[in-house]
Amino acid sequence: MKNLRNYSGAQFYLSMPIRDPWAVMRHFRHKKMETTQHYLRAIVLDGEEDIEYTSKAVQTKEEAMKLIDANYQYVQTIDGWHIYRKRK
Repeated sequence: MKNLRNYSGAQFYLSMPIRDPWAVMRHFRHKKMETTQHYLRAIVLDGEEDIEYTSKAVQTKEEAMKLIDANYQYVQTIDGWHIYRKRK
């Protein structure tokens, strides 16, 4: 069961568009972040540097809705521009 737990945590962590250790902590139901960090250090990020994204920036709600329909993920807002990304 320990390997299944590690696999579950790794898949959950890698599936998030923005890596969030606090969400993993809640997923594992840990009380301390140190315990979660033990698991996160064990996750080997295969090819994490090799992942390429297509990025787009929009200002209107209609453009943003089109990007969301095209499976783009919201990243952040800078100076009124909403930035989205999608894996190549």
